[in-house]
Amino acid sequence: MMGRMLNKHSEVFTFGELHFFGPMWSKQTSEKKLSEVDAELLAEKLLARQRQGFLIFKLNGAEKQEAKEIVASIPANERTAIEVYKKFLEFETQRHSKTHSCEQTPPNIFYINEIIDHVPNAYVINMVRDSRDVLLSQKRKWKRKFLGAGKIPLMESLRAYLNYHPITISKLWNSAVQTGRRFETHPKVKNVKFEDVINDPEKTLRDICSFLKLEYQSQMIQVPRVGSSSSFDESSQIGTSKSVLGQWQKGGLNKAEIEICERECKSNLQHFGYAISNTKANFIQRWFYYGSFPVKLGFAFLFNLRRMKNIRQTIQKRFGI
Repeated sequence: MMGRMLNKHSEVFTFGELHFFGPMWSKQTSEKKLSEVDAELLAEKLLARQRQGFLIFKLNGAEKQEAKEIVASIPANERTAIEVYKKFLEFETQRHSKTHSCEQTPPNIFYINEIIDHVPNAYVINMVRDSRDVLLSQKRKWKRKFLGAGKIPLMESLRAYLNYHPITISKLWNSAVQTGRRFETHPKVKNVKFEDVINDPEKTLRDICSFLKLEYQSQMIQVPRVGSSSSFDESSQIGTSKSVLGQWQKGGLNKAEIEICERECKSNLQHFGYAISNTKANFIQRWFYYGSFPVKLGFAFLFNLRRMKNIRQTIQKRFGI
């Protein structure tokens, strides 16, 4: 939603999820020089991901010439993966007659240090949402294919289903929020609560634009209501809706899921002003999730292997270990 809002600005172009940091780039190989062929292949993959979607993209030669143009603009002694990535962002943004690039891949939160180091003119907007609403969203994420996102492959829906477990999602939320909190005083990073955007979108967006050194434009609020894992896309409905707030209180999570989430995330929930319900589950519910956790985590690991360029680094970053 924030990406779509920024994309409404006359100077900003918002990309789809690229998943460059992690799957396509690791800190250990950040300075490695690429051959011209490898650099062109990387640029081609990024172009295809952007234009087709990272879940369904295929290299069909359509972007090959543009990939060559991107790589040709990089001196051979500077031809690293991060330089290809930056030139790709610049190329695609200019192609849409915009001047600022917005890259909105969620796991980028775990690469703030690397992003700021390698893209020194970058600013980071870190969106924070109630962990219980995030839990509900992730529980229902596998249904997105049937709620307006028909292009999502069936295997991706299965991966989303296997990824869900209240312990896993709670730990990931905790790790992401804790990472963002470490940058609370950083001049290039701003934490923004999802609920603040919904409750007062104009005030929040004016604040964000000021941080980004952009002029606020009223059309930024006029975004379609799409992307929910709880309801069908409503492209004809424009603007924010308060009905998306506190969805977890309206059903969808059982007592054990809520208790586990609050236990794992209590400190960070309280830091951002979210009330703790102190929900208690019975013994059987609680231990069902603790007992199934290792099995579900194992399946999730297997189904996510292809997304990890450096397995050890990815796990360390995602779980804060």
